[in-house]
Amino acid sequence: MHSFEKVAVGKFDAVMCDACQVTTWGFSKVMKFPPVEWAVVNAAKIICDVGSELFTPYTHSICSGMVDNQLTEALWPMMVNELLTDQSMCTFVLEVCDMDHWKPLNVEEVVSAIIDGKPALAQSNDYVNNMYKSIQTRPKDELIKVAVFSDLHVDFDYAPGSNNDCGKPLCCRTKEGPGTSGKWGDFKCDLPVWTMKSMFEHIKDEIKPDLVMWAGDSIAHDVEEVTFDETVDHMDKVTKMV
Repeated sequence: MHSFEKVAVGKFDAVMCDACQVTTWGFSKVMKFPPVEWAVVNAAKIICDVGSELFTPYTHSICSGMVDNQLTEALWPMMVNELLTDQSMCTFVLEVCDMDHWKPLNVEEVVSAIIDGKPALAQSNDYVNNMYKSIQTRPKDELIKVAVFSDLHVDFDYAPGSNNDCGKPLCCRTKEGPGTSGKWGDFKCDLPVWTMKSMFEHIKDEIKPDLVMWAGDSIAHDVEEVTFDETVDHMDKVTKMV
């Protein structure tokens, strides 16, 4: 599948286009029937059952949880409402419709053209290093201090002294049994909320930035359990702390 830009050139086969659009329309209607979604979800769970016998005992709960919370809430709606449209399938995948309005792009050529349009100074691989060198020679009153943080992945259920190697995407919780997880966190687990608060206090009181940038991605990695509503609640809590 290519990247495309809109143009006013080229031709396309009307018969092939019509056939594709009719087929895509019919297929998308069938896929939107609730029994079809039920069949796909349960087929995925059967695959989970088979996989759990081949891998770890936790595979089934992780896999089935992702089917319930990821496939049904995100992947399936995206597939039937976005990917199975006539434009997506017939134009951008099969390339048999509307090719008088679109043409494939060579991504490398596009990137090269963008870079060529930049000043010569910015085209050098040493641009960032040279920029930092120039900053070091400038008076401090001309500079601003910026704190940037991202990927907090806060776990509000983190428990010190719990199992940090439970075989799931997220461990270090009371329900995983006793273990060696530390008070301030564990490399195999997500971030305790008190560690995050301590970091914020350090940024505020010690670093004292002029600007703070938060790049997001803050929910925990319990992908087999978390629901849409829980994700919203999680982000609401983190946002208020930030």
